Amino acid sequence: MSKRGIIIPLIILVAASLLFVAISGGWASWFSGRAEQKTEDAYVSADMTPLSTRISGTVRKMDVNDYQSVKAGQVLVEIDDDEYRAIVQQARAGLAASQAWW
Repeated sequence: MSKRGIIIPLIILVAASLLFVAISGGWASWFSGRAEQKTEDAYVSADMTPLSTRISGTVRKMDVNDYQSVKAGQVLVEIDDDEYRAIVQQARAGLAASQAWW
């Protein structure tokens, strides 16, 4: 066999291998790194989706994982309510003090 008969299939094999590695390794990061993610029933065009709460506090427990489906009314996080309870007690004490004044 001549050198040319060995080199050409070897070059094709190396090129195909590099193409395969580039596509398989980069496909997931290219596809998941896009700003717009599409599913069968939802479209989100953001890097992060902000959540708003009625009260602020420290997260005690997170009940969901990344990319997990959630249902309406499902508890997503539990917030440590010690600070909130202290504020409520302080407000009640202030109310009681103002009512005692009169």
